[in-house]
Amino acid sequence: MDVINKRRAYRALEKVSIPDDIIKELSQISSLAPSCYNNQPWKYVFIKNESKLSKLYEAYSKGNEWCQKASMVIVVISKK
Repeated sequence: MDVINKRRAYRALEKVSIPDDIIKELSQISSLAPSCYNNQPWKYVFIKNESKLSKLYEAYSKGNEWCQKASMVIVVISKK
């Protein structure tokens, strides 16, 4: 309960360098998330290339312009 009460949704971002080993660790940890019948019906795409990030801008819904300052975006793709 304490963790949930203290969580914050930060919308003021500044560019930072995200090392590849951190991305690899996030990828490995995400594969441990439980799912029905342990079938993990999702894939994660970690995007930190500036030109690819800028192409994502048009996909953001209104009100999420703050995402344009993100150093990385994690796209989650799931089976129905």
